Amino acid sequence: MFSTKLTMRVVRDLALLGLIGGISLSFAWSEAAGSSFLLACLWAASNLALLSLFISSLIAQKSPGKLLVFILVCAKIPASYLILYWLLAADFTDVNGLVAGLVAFPVVLIVRGLLDRPTDQLVEEGR
Repeated sequence: MFSTKLTMRVVRDLALLGLIGGISLSFAWSEAAGSSFLLACLWAASNLALLSLFISSLIAQKSPGKLLVFILVCAKIPASYLILYWLLAADFTDVNGLVAGLVAFPVVLIVRGLLDRPTDQLVEEGR
């Protein structure tokens, strides 16, 4: 089952981690690394939010038009990765900060999944 609540929690946590980590990296390492970390976290959060919106509108019962949503998904994927390529190629970003921000995404997913797991000890398989 697709959960938009969980997706929005991951987006929120990723944005907060990007803000806190970006500020911390700015003081500890360099301003370019901190801003790059923040930009990468925001890119991952916006990418996840848009994918969540498109998937939920595709599986909705009263969708405005599945063809329109499919065309938007096909346009979003290249545009999103062109933005990421631009961030990687830009002179004002630090590659180490960008990679750290992109690696933060699966870490936030794992931690959020562990925090939101059921606490019942007798969880049946297949449910």
